[in-house]
Amino acid sequence: MELTLQELKQSTAVVEGTVLSTYGYYRIGDRGGATYVIKRAAEREDGGSVIQLQGGLQAHLLPVSSVNYTMFGTVSDGVNDDGVQIKKAHAYANKVGLPLVNPTGEYWIKDTQWITIQTDVQWGQTVFHIDEKLNKNAEPKFQVISCKEPEEIELDPATKAALLSKLKPGTTLIPELAPYKNCLVVVKDDNDRIGMRYGNYNGTGWARQEFFYVEEYGRIIGDIAWTFNDYTSLTAYPCDDSYLTLNGGTFYLSGDNSGVDPQKYVQNGFVIRRSRTRVTNQWVGLEPGKEDISRNARNGFYNFNLAYDVLLENVRLLPLVYDRGAPNLNVPHGTYGIGGSTVLCATFRNVTAEGSSSHWGVFGTNLFKNFRIEGCRLNRVDVHFHCWNFYMRDSEIGYKGLTLTGGGDLFIENTRCVSNQFLGMRNDYGAQWDGNIRLNRCRLTITDTKLEASALRMTPSDFDYKYPIGYGKSVIIDDFTFDFTGLPEAQNVCWIMKIAPFSKMGTGQRLFFPSHVEFRSIFVEGRESGVRIMEVKDTNGFVLRNKGGFQGDLLVPNSRMRFTNIQLEELSSGSTDPIHFSVKNDNKGADGDEYSLFPSIEFSDCGPLSAELVGCAADVGFTRCIVSRVAGEDGGTLRGRLDFDRCRFKAYGTDDGQNFFSLESTGGTTLSHCTVYAPVVNGTMQPELVNRSGILVMNEAVKYNHVNTRLSKEIVDYFAGKGIGMHREFAEQLRSRSDSYGD
Repeated sequence: MELTLQELKQSTAVVEGTVLSTYGYYRIGDRGGATYVIKRAAEREDGGSVIQLQGGLQAHLLPVSSVNYTMFGTVSDGVNDDGVQIKKAHAYANKVGLPLVNPTGEYWIKDTQWITIQTDVQWGQTVFHIDEKLNKNAEPKFQVISCKEPEEIELDPATKAALLSKLKPGTTLIPELAPYKNCLVVVKDDNDRIGMRYGNYNGTGWARQEFFYVEEYGRIIGDIAWTFNDYTSLTAYPCDDSYLTLNGGTFYLSGDNSGVDPQKYVQNGFVIRRSRTRVTNQWVGLEPGKEDISRNARNGFYNFNLAYDVLLENVRLLPLVYDRGAPNLNVPHGTYGIGGSTVLCATFRNVTAEGSSSHWGVFGTNLFKNFRIEGCRLNRVDVHFHCWNFYMRDSEIGYKGLTLTGGGDLFIENTRCVSNQFLGMRNDYGAQWDGNIRLNRCRLTITDTKLEASALRMTPSDFDYKYPIGYGKSVIIDDFTFDFTGLPEAQNVCWIMKIAPFSKMGTGQRLFFPSHVEFRSIFVEGRESGVRIMEVKDTNGFVLRNKGGFQGDLLVPNSRMRFTNIQLEELSSGSTDPIHFSVKNDNKGADGDEYSLFPSIEFSDCGPLSAELVGCAADVGFTRCIVSRVAGEDGGTLRGRLDFDRCRFKAYGTDDGQNFFSLESTGGTTLSHCTVYAPVVNGTMQPELVNRSGILVMNEAVKYNHVNTRLSKEIVDYFAGKGIGMHREFAEQLRSRSDSYGD
């Protein structure tokens, strides 16, 4: 006789000790069939592994290869809270160490939270409907956790002192923690607050904190960024010895307001606190016909916390609506599709979550290290505080952009951003990056004609953030395109790198500056106007990692800047302060200390280039450039050298009665194989103004060092038309002249 479990529960014919198989839970063939042994009632019924029968008997589930939801009585009618039975199914699977295999079915999760997952899950085409009216503060629908408990590490004074001596940048081996191999270790000093947040916040900042994975003999994975004098907690989170996989599943969200205080965050999906977890092949979206109307901010449908080596792959989810056009309808806080904190070695691959400008950024996290994004389409990636080692490739970021703070490697390759800012460091956490920045083969598609555009924006406020603030150890941007194809009428100013207009905080803290800056092959598509490079204000205030200085005619550089093959904006004569690049010393020639900024600067294949070098000490070289302006302060002298190789001098601007070029330098100014063209003033070529070039006066004077300098055809023709030929002595000085020997 073929029985369902419901029929077995009503039967009075069963006998203790009998082994019976059912062929369904509610109906024959509903996948709820299983095999049971009949026992006297002695355990608590759970609806699946222990079933209450007639006559004081119970049916106890015999070992199976996997568990499914129907075995525990899910109803799937849209009325029942199937989460109750789903929670029991996972509890049993966790208890006996079985996978949950539920390849199909449709389930409604209502007022059930904390469905605990500790074994592999195969959801396949299973569909979950989540009623967000019943979302709770800090209570997720699912939690993926380890079977192992964290342990507070207690060390004797001598061992603690030895450990503290190693909690500093550059450490890769901590033998004192060798007993905690295969653990994620978190060290925190609550008495040492850093990372104060600029703006309307409580001012408590973050505890100085580090986390790393311990391998054999105390070898650690995860760079240490901070130096510790003490700590208030040292905790080991044991990592499981296997990978746990959640594969498949479709999740429909109702988008409703939960009724929880809008100032509090709610949970609507997964909290993942287990290391070595893989979440793959899932789809997350709104119920058909539904809109996201919730005023409750969500912590993230996927929220990763205190975990090592996690993966989110082949997932579609959605950013959440923030801006609904009225303050009483908007979400009061940032609301996320992905969130988390204190995660080491996270990879996101082929994840898609895009939306409009009304949506908040899908990604919002803190304390992520060794973070990889590959082949994703996301409307924003955001690590508020302390990202360390970030790698992105073959991806697309939408309207909300890419915003970070932190350090280590920041490498982005073959990635497009649809915004006015490609990479922006968060101003509220100091807009800083303490490491190497690389942008390679990237593209910024401009979306707003009213805002400036930038490839890299690092603009901290004058505020005490309680940790070092600055612009990286090195910055290299190679093969970058500003794309105006959809907005050809746009006149936005485009900066390759935008930094703050100061180099020292009001507190006296000095910003650190890169020892190497290099921009190569920067182009604009969709309009003719090009880009500007950067403005560096007050070289004295910066602090460099290496010493530099200027003694006599010799510059000892501590920062090298190279700018190659850049399509520059053609600055019109009416431009206000028309410059592409500037370096200024606000102390008007008085250097700071040996750690101030002393740059060596090289331009090649750029033009038309307008540069401003005011009061600073620098060596500056130009190769194959069109030079439209080189300006110093009131015609002042650059402390350093100016070298021009195969350049074309063609001044653009207005006639203010001053020389167009200010090329005085203490170390000597040299022109090799260069050509001087007629100035263009107020849009008109005026060869007669060549005498105000600052380089020469026709047939009267030649300044600086020259090797084979030429005058352009329009200048020669102009003076020939006036009956003025080039004097032989004047021509000889253009061909070869040295300041060392005078005129």
